[in-house]
Parts: sequence; C-alpha cells; structure tokens
Amino acid sequence: MFAALKSLPSLGRRGIIQRRNYYGYVGRRREELSIAESWAHGLLIAGGIFTIPAWVLCHIKEYRGIDKKE
Repeated sequence: MFAALKSLPSLGRRGIIQRRNYYGYVGRRREELSIAESWAHGLLIAGGIFTIPAWVLCHIKEYRGIDKKE
C-alpha cells in the first residue's frame, strides 16, 4: 500500500490518462509560402465565402417575388 501512495505524485505529473498518439505537428511550416501565394490563397477563400451571399443580395427582388420577369 505504501508503494501505491509513493507513486501518487508521479501520477499527478503525468496525468491520469496517458497520451501516446499525437496527430498534429506544431511548429514552423515545412515549406514557406511566398507572399503572392498567400494572398492568392486568401483571396480565393474570401471570394468563395462571399460569392453566394453577394449573389443573393443582388437578386433579392427575385427571391421576394417583386421583380417577376415574364
């Protein structure tokens, strides 16, 4: 029983559940992106996010049925 009591502080340091698998790598990127590549990537993402809401706002009258083209 005393051996179990002596090992309690070491369990507290390691944590109750041991983590053995790490799926992510934290640190610098393996290959650096150029500034132009970073901007192009950001613009594509922003364009993809804002395209559909902008299209809906431009055609809001058609959605409401106010401007029916016949």
